[in-house]
Parts: sequence; structure tokens; C-alpha cells
Amino acid sequence: KGFDEKQAMAIKDIVQEVLHSSIDHQTKVLVTKAQLEITTQQMMTHLNSVKKDLVILEKSEFSMLRSETEKQTMEIQQLKKALENELDKLKGHVRLDINLEKSRAIEAHAENEKNLQMLRNKIETDVANVRTLFESYKNDVFSHCPHSWSYSVSSAPFTDSLTNG
Repeated sequence: KGFDEKQAMAIKDIVQEVLHSSIDHQTKVLVTKAQLEITTQQMMTHLNSVKKDLVILEKSEFSMLRSETEKQTMEIQQLKKALENELDKLKGHVRLDINLEKSRAIEAHAENEKNLQMLRNKIETDVANVRTLFESYKNDVFSHCPHSWSYSVSSAPFTDSLTNG
């Protein structure tokens, strides 16, 4: 029992149409070996171009980073120099202040020593003046009363206490 001729022709036409459609589709989707090689070459060329661009970009970026690093290093060196200069200035000012303060202290000490010596001299002068005055009074007392022994004897303890004390 099979197909009659009309059915067989219809099935053959359907199968033939499906095969042609499938072959057309395969032809459109699939490429030939030559086309594949051309496409592969184009892709390899494009890939090499991208690789070169990446290398250039890396070098450029590395160069920029190196340049930025050098710039920052120079800025750090400048800041370090400026800081060292400021520290040197500060040290100089501190030394100057210390030396000025030392000089002031030495001058104040010398002034105090001078005043102290003047005070000692004044005390010695005043003591000498008092002794001279005392001797003068003592001589006056003895010169007014040399004839009176009783008066001299009674004043002797007074003069001894003045000369000894």
C-alpha cells in the first residue's frame, strides 16, 4: 500500500522544497573556506591593531604615571627644602633669642654686682664716717674733760663699750 502517484509527488515536492530551503539557509549562514580565511585575516589584523593600541596606551599611561610620580617627587623635595629652611630660620631665631636673653642676664647680673658693690662701698663709707665721727666725739669728750679724773674714770666704761662694741 503506499502512496499513489499524486501523493508521492506532493511528498517529493515538499521534501525537495525543505531541502532547497535548508541548503539556501546553509549557504547564507555558512561561508566558504576562502571567505573564512579572509575574515580570519581581517580579525587577526584588527586584533593586532588593538594589541598595538593597548601597548601604546600602557606605555602612555606608564609614562604619565612616571611623569606624575616625578612631579610629585619634585614637589616633595621642594616642600622638604622649604621645611628645612624654615627649621633653620626657627633655629636661628631661637639661638638669637637665647643669646639675647643670655646677654640680658649677664648685663643684669653685672648691673646687680655694680649696685651691690656701690652699696658695699656706701656701707663701708658710712661705717668709716661713723667711726670718724665717733673718734671725733671721743676726742672731743677727752679734750673737754682731761683735768677731771673723776669724770674721766666714770666715763671710761662708756668709752670702752663704744670702742669695743
